[in-house]
Amino acid sequence: MQIIIIGAGISGITTYLFLKKYLEPKHSIYIYEKRSNILSNQYSEGAGLGIMPNGMRVLNDLDTNLKENVSSEGFDCENFLFHNKHGRVLGVQRANRNSEDRCISISRHGLWKCLVNQLERYGQPEDIVKIGEVEGVRWSEEKRKVLLTFTPKSQEEQADLVIGADGINSITRKSLFPESSLRYSGLAWVGGEVSTPLPKVIQEKRAWIFSPSQTGYFCYFSGGPASKNKVMWLSIYPEKDPSAERNLKEDLQNRYKDWADLTVHEVIDKADPKYPYPISTVPELPEWGRDGIVLLGDAVHTLSPTSGQGASQALEDAQTFSLLLAKSLNKCSSLQPKRETNA
Repeated sequence: MQIIIIGAGISGITTYLFLKKYLEPKHSIYIYEKRSNILSNQYSEGAGLGIMPNGMRVLNDLDTNLKENVSSEGFDCENFLFHNKHGRVLGVQRANRNSEDRCISISRHGLWKCLVNQLERYGQPEDIVKIGEVEGVRWSEEKRKVLLTFTPKSQEEQADLVIGADGINSITRKSLFPESSLRYSGLAWVGGEVSTPLPKVIQEKRAWIFSPSQTGYFCYFSGGPASKNKVMWLSIYPEKDPSAERNLKEDLQNRYKDWADLTVHEVIDKADPKYPYPISTVPELPEWGRDGIVLLGDAVHTLSPTSGQGASQALEDAQTFSLLLAKSLNKCSSLQPKRETNA
């Protein structure tokens, strides 16, 4: 079987690794990615994220060493602290249910790089990740294959199975469900990373700090080991038109000018936000795949950044689908009549 994964982000690479773990070696699997510099040293993947205990369990199932590498690259969080704009503590929630559960905050690039390093056990990443911008996918009844077209149109591929792990703006989803469109929530987010000594509360409480208010929601946490002094931050606020030009930094300073938390002001002063991202969701689809095409991760169930589950559910999708596919292929293989050999 020839399998093509569209998208070399967290979801796509994890899916490749689980397929290689659970399927027989005879299957051909590779990834298409439109970003030509994705494997270069200059490439950087997004801001920060959290891997909840369910996501960490998936990484452990994939490879125990991978889980430890991700933990070493990130910050082990034990508590979620909720403050109001006046600095008053609203509540504290444990990040894990027991001592075995881990909740890790990490830069998106840090997690992605740990996954890319895992590719090397199956070959050179440059041979696994092919550069090409997929324009569309469709099932060909005549060829009994899934056909992929590219931009520019000089290229065409075919596969037995195509996995769309190409994110919220998924071309794969648009090919399957051209009538579906993203639903804008009316909220936008902006965030990033700044170099600054970790606030005392983060180090002592091993915490992420969440502060909701009517004018905006602000969150900050360590995006790596405490020794790196890297603070990841996220601001979410109502926005009618995320594409409108404005001075984002000035807008943030005005939005949070009367907040008591000095870390919020320090982070904003050091930040260099480029543009806001609209928070949109994928409408409920009638199915997650058909005709040899399957959707995973943000391509099929985009979540708000506040859920903390985007990366973890993408990891779960990759493992679950790979297990189900392996089970189905094994069942089909067992049903095939055995060839008789002449004595």
